[in-house]
Amino acid sequence: MVVYEIRAPLWPEKTASFTSKEMKKTGSRMRDCRFCVLAEEPLVESKTGLRILKAKYPYIPQHCILAPRDHVLALHKITKKQFDDIFMMTGEMIQNFQHATALWNFGVVGGQTLKHLHIHLICSNVQESKYAQLKSAENLIADPLSLPILVESGLPVIGNGYDTAFSSRIHKNDLYDFTKNTITQLFDGFFHLVQSRMYDKVHKYGYNYHNLERLTWLYGVSADNLNDIDFLISNMVTAGLGINLMISECNKDTFKIHIMPRATSVSPTETLSKRIAGLELFHQTILTRTKLAPDIEIEWEESQGEFYKQAQKLLNHYS
Repeated sequence: MVVYEIRAPLWPEKTASFTSKEMKKTGSRMRDCRFCVLAEEPLVESKTGLRILKAKYPYIPQHCILAPRDHVLALHKITKKQFDDIFMMTGEMIQNFQHATALWNFGVVGGQTLKHLHIHLICSNVQESKYAQLKSAENLIADPLSLPILVESGLPVIGNGYDTAFSSRIHKNDLYDFTKNTITQLFDGFFHLVQSRMYDKVHKYGYNYHNLERLTWLYGVSADNLNDIDFLISNMVTAGLGINLMISECNKDTFKIHIMPRATSVSPTETLSKRIAGLELFHQTILTRTKLAPDIEIEWEESQGEFYKQAQKLLNHYS
């Protein structure tokens, strides 16, 4: 399989920069949360408490992060008004930057490493980036339980039984209810799968055994193990259900949304090179952090600075 490798700078760890004023707002109990203490520099903060932040560890130069000022875990913990505010700002970024996508990871299995709601805004074509190159890989973009969960949830399946997602075009007024109901369905499907174990073979849901063989390196078990739902549930699900969500298009009235359930977890003891989340899944990429040549690093920083100026100008009316 051919995937894209993104070569991003190996950023040194930065000291979290925050003011006493900010700490009074967030409270000392949030001291360890990177988004609460503003380790990422804000580009814009809206009157409703949403921030567009410079990505501390960007994938490409045109990368920023949307996060609420208040410490909140995930989308299911916010009100409809907060939800609408988030996706109004998200939609504006997608409409104004060609090929932009919004990526959201929920749960450890879904690749969420920070317990503060945040959405990655990738505001350029990842695969056409000068920092991307084609690379042959066995495969790193799949979860053997994604398809069974979708089937048990009663949701239509878009995909080839390999990197499978549920996609739909939704009117803006319906997005909150759609997202809430779909996530509920996925949890129901996951628990039904766990409780009933009606099928003992993953391929009964449409997987090709050869595809499973190509995933063995990622999960560190045999193809037979990956083909056995009972084994996966008993041995590989370490943190319940995870979800990856992407919004790829937005116009005056609708969003195009893609949702992929996740349950087969890469061991938390593995290196981050085996972490699979929204970027890898939806853009078919491998993210490699490396020391860039000095001229390339300067070029990266210049592109990043220009993007930040554009984003600030675009969203200035929210301040």
